[in-house]
Amino acid sequence: MFTEAELQTVCFTGHRLLPESETAVAARLDLALTRLYGWGCRCFCAGGARGFDTLAAEAVLRLRRDRVDVRLHLVLPFPRQYTYEGDWTGEELRRFRRLLEAADRRETLAERYAYGVFRERNRRMVDLSSVCVAYMLRSGSGAGQTVSMARAAGLSVFNLAAVPGELPPAERPVTTEQTMF
Repeated sequence: MFTEAELQTVCFTGHRLLPESETAVAARLDLALTRLYGWGCRCFCAGGARGFDTLAAEAVLRLRRDRVDVRLHLVLPFPRQYTYEGDWTGEELRRFRRLLEAADRRETLAERYAYGVFRERNRRMVDLSSVCVAYMLRSGSGAGQTVSMARAAGLSVFNLAAVPGELPPAERPVTTEQTMF
């Protein structure tokens, strides 16, 4: 069973490199978040990685423009995670810094990179949530690992990478322990 806070919390997981335009993914995220807001979800956890994590966090900020009770919670594996993946572009860094400034809460799990810290970040987001919005094409990836954790924990999972994309229904199902994946 989920606590009231968990029932109001959504986590995101997805790939860093997306095979389709950011505009297309962002449009599905906007619709998914609007529907999840209708379910009563108000807190959204993102992991701060480039790619889908960034798009999801930016979608939360768009939702927050009109709905002041929406909260963005960044769960970061360690400070300056972009130094671990040294190929972030200047634009990706600017977007990351904007998200850091705009987040309602920032949680950092370790002082520096260590083996397993990304998995720990993913576990933390799943533990906080009742819903997982994913962009997963490969089950052997970090996103696939997080989706597996979410499914095992009984979260409702929506994969926006599925064709045509699995969006949350307009109304929350009677049970939140079913997986829509």
